[in-house]
Amino acid sequence: MAAEPDLLSYLADIIEPERVIPWQPALGHWLLLVLAILALMVGCVLAYRLWRNDRPRRLALAELKQINWQEPTSIATLNQLLKRLLQNYHPQHPLLSGSTQLWQQFLQSLLPATMPLPDLASLLYQDPRTSSAQTREQWWQACAYIITHFNSKTGANRGALPAETAPQAEKTHA
Repeated sequence: MAAEPDLLSYLADIIEPERVIPWQPALGHWLLLVLAILALMVGCVLAYRLWRNDRPRRLALAELKQINWQEPTSIATLNQLLKRLLQNYHPQHPLLSGSTQLWQQFLQSLLPATMPLPDLASLLYQDPRTSSAQTREQWWQACAYIITHFNSKTGANRGALPAETAPQAEKTHA
């Protein structure tokens, strides 16, 4: 027999593959996880901004609950509360310095048709003790509805305002 070369010298060590852990996610799963975490973070930031933007309305609701509508002075207090709420969202709003009639038209536009608003000129500029309890209650309920359903964007919605409250610059471009 011919001399057989030593075949063992040609053998190389066997390299075992790394252990594959069955729960180890693939690259696509990592990308989906990163996207889900980003979406969650963006959602949390947006929710926080909405919550923070709604703070003046929440404070107005808390103050509204403390106002006793049966007191004669509640009429002026509620009117100031509504103007403060509008001013928090829109400091340069034309109705803040507008007439009582325009203010009443704006407030009535925020109410449903089935909820009439009492005449603000007579309520605000007459002796508060002469107003009836029914009128004060109607005014309180209207204020409660407006504050509860107040949207920070509708406070500045010029489309909801009468035409004469729009600034002059906007009238010329329309």
